[in-house]
Amino acid sequence: MHKRSALLVCLPAAIVAGTVIFASSAQAALSAAEQEQLEEIQRDCELSARADCLQRGLKRYKLSPEEAAALFRQACEAGEVRACSNLGFLFERGLGVEANPAEAARLYRIGCEGGSANACTNLGSLHQQGVGMAADPQQAAHLYRQGCEAGSARGCSNLGILHAEGIGMAVDTAEAARLYRQACEGGSANGCTNLGFLHERGIVVAQDNAAAAGFYRKGCENGDANGCSSLGYLYAAGLGVERYMAAAVELYSVGCRHGSGLGCTNLGFLHERGITVERNLTAAARLYQRGCDMGHANGCTSLGYLARHGIGMAQDPAAAARLYQRGCDGGNARGCTNLGLLYRDGNGVAQDASMAAKLFRHSCADGDPHGCTSLGYLHRAGLGVTQDFQQAARLYRQGCEAGDARGCSNLGVLHEEGVGMEKNPAEAVRLFRQSCAMGFKKACTWAEEVVLD
Repeated sequence: MHKRSALLVCLPAAIVAGTVIFASSAQAALSAAEQEQLEEIQRDCELSARADCLQRGLKRYKLSPEEAAALFRQACEAGEVRACSNLGFLFERGLGVEANPAEAARLYRIGCEGGSANACTNLGSLHQQGVGMAADPQQAAHLYRQGCEAGSARGCSNLGILHAEGIGMAVDTAEAARLYRQACEGGSANGCTNLGFLHERGIVVAQDNAAAAGFYRKGCENGDANGCSSLGYLYAAGLGVERYMAAAVELYSVGCRHGSGLGCTNLGFLHERGITVERNLTAAARLYQRGCDMGHANGCTSLGYLARHGIGMAQDPAAAARLYQRGCDGGNARGCTNLGLLYRDGNGVAQDASMAAKLFRHSCADGDPHGCTSLGYLHRAGLGVTQDFQQAARLYRQGCEAGDARGCSNLGVLHEEGVGMEKNPAEAVRLFRQSCAMGFKKACTWAEEVVLD
């Protein structure tokens, strides 16, 4: 099963919601995050007895954003700050008005200064991402905190993300966990999903897959696409819940349809391998592409692998290199390793052993054992790095101990030949057998061919 990239990803500046909103008959439904925002807006509306325009504007959101914009503008000019915040949302999204991030920021600022928690959170999103202004993570944190303290669950969740990732502040995962819990209890689906992630990984809180499943389910049921996809992963792996592949397929599908790159990528993996669903390489490629386009780095790497080997499509090493680059840039260590192999061999890119070494070093440090093994090969051969048999052995061992079968077999070869160390045929046999058991079949034969003293 594909590993998942961290779920601790800030919500897009576009905010949150619970009712589907359309800009026109052709406008796609807002995301779960944007739907959560609408619920916050509606709660604001219920607090106001005098803002008839605001209430009528909310009712027109679904059918005519243009009418809603006119109503919000009228209410805003009359001093109803929540209407200013809502009008800002329309300007940010380009719903019923021409998109104008700077005007959205101005209106959010009016709303925030007038006491709208949602406006503070929305303005924080713009500051964090540098939309309509220079990026300022410290100001984003200040605004998220202001929104959180005033009752915006999404503000708490977004502030938690900054603490978890060390954006604009020192990393503080304990504070992130506290904020995610507060957000989840306050109705933020994203907060529940991120709290589930901490429980799944045992970060700051006790590792507890059953608890993770509960939080993912809550996030999913409240509209967070990654919550659905993450719960699907637990069903596929049988972690915290009974293994149930049909449920995993359905949850991946729901997540993918609602914007989770993780869901698309993992569903693509099932189609590629024919697990639970009929094997369909065309569907796999399409799903990997969707996952990649949604920012899921593993989707890019997986699609690159298909392109590199001509699986379900024409072989295209140059396209594979571009996709591996996207995967690597997005934090997928295997994408870096695979791109390094293309640079090492001059396949789809100009041959550059030094670049290969740089990529292998990066992927090895980021946890891909094959990156360690591949860097070890360069040190043994003296390609792009100084020839160093001892360093090659260390890297092969690192790869082997982390689960890379070729790392074990390559280290076995060094022991068999006495390269950089004394000959040790018995250790070579042990390593070849270990590599064989891990799936590298050539090592099975090598183990039988070693001449023991």
